Amino acid sequence: MNDTSRSDWYILYTLPNLENKVVSFLNKKAVVNFCPFINTNEWDMYGNKKTSKPLFPSYVFVFVQFSELEKLRNTPGVINVAYRLSEPAVIYPREIALMQDCIRQYKNVIVSKTSIRHNNSFDLSVSKFEREGENIQIELPSLGYMLSAKKKEEKHLHSISNQPMYQHAG
Repeated sequence: MNDTSRSDWYILYTLPNLENKVVSFLNKKAVVNFCPFINTNEWDMYGNKKTSKPLFPSYVFVFVQFSELEKLRNTPGVINVAYRLSEPAVIYPREIALMQDCIRQYKNVIVSKTSIRHNNSFDLSVSKFEREGENIQIELPSLGYMLSAKKKEEKHLHSISNQPMYQHAG
């Protein structure tokens, strides 16, 4: 059972390529949200073109009370709230912080799937952060993903966006 007075991180599942519009609507509603983007260099017939893509396509993370989720489902561009075992999936604040640190400090961030591990008594050591030279790996067990990255100073095909980590209207 969820405590409706406590705020947690949840995932809004959006229509493809509408993450920015959802973030804009959430900002207008003064909802704290997080949608990490990466900048990519893509080649088209005219040459090199920089684009910004979400690190987790169709995901926008929101920090709200459980009771507010139903209202957010009606936000234009939102399909639904992400669920796990018939309940809205709760993302640990530690994992949000690790993602923010990763995209701020590293480039060439790669997302890979892992198994989802969720238990009610979360131990902060569960989110693994492994550093090997200039490379890191961050396990995000409640999301079921692993982030791998290289230091920003190196030149790579992908670089991290300068977009703010938390976005909210104030």
